[in-house]
Amino acid sequence: MVETGTERIYRRNRDISFQAYGEEGLLVIPRQALQVVLNGTSLRVLQLVDGKRSSAEIAGVLSSEYEQVPPLSGLVADVNSVLIELFDLGAIELVPKT
Repeated sequence: MVETGTERIYRRNRDISFQAYGEEGLLVIPRQALQVVLNGTSLRVLQLVDGKRSSAEIAGVLSSEYEQVPPLSGLVADVNSVLIELFDLGAIELVPKT
């Protein structure tokens, strides 16, 4: 497991696919023959992982999209937890620092 920091940038693994179904999503990771049902928040985090945004920036977007959210520091921690899970699944990867 890789610990995330608010400055780390992730991108989606090219081998995955995902699709929204209502408020949930389905993540498919072919290399592992794995299908994972994502809750709405995890799906939205995965949608926002673009190789440019940090976890703090993703949390900022989520904060602006939802009416009732925890304080930003708590939201960043929640986003980091989702990012760690997605990373451990192989759905996302760290963007190398240049």
